[in-house]
Amino acid sequence: MSKFRKSLRPKQEDLIPLQGILGKLFNDLDLEKKSMDYMIMLAWNDYARQKLSPSISSSTSAHRINKNRNLVIAVKSAVIVQELQFLKDKIEKEFLEFIREIPSKIKGLSFELRS
Repeated sequence: MSKFRKSLRPKQEDLIPLQGILGKLFNDLDLEKKSMDYMIMLAWNDYARQKLSPSISSSTSAHRINKNRNLVIAVKSAVIVQELQFLKDKIEKEFLEFIREIPSKIKGLSFELRS
């Protein structure tokens, strides 16, 4: 092997373990929190199917978690938004109980008209 090729190979002590790189990347991008938030959003669909009427559950979907840590629910109809606002305290309490096993927490729900 030529001297030139040998000098291009990194030394064993210069190599960074892949686990360290992935762990740092995972922490820097806050992927654990994001995956828990995604689980909360998926849980909304399960909750809506099980606990709400078919007309309401088919008109709603989890949209995002805002900076105040409220789960924003996209709603297709202004009438349903109003109905959800009337039931918000009850729905919020039930949903927070529904997701109690998920480590990431939200403070509440917010309903937003979206077509």
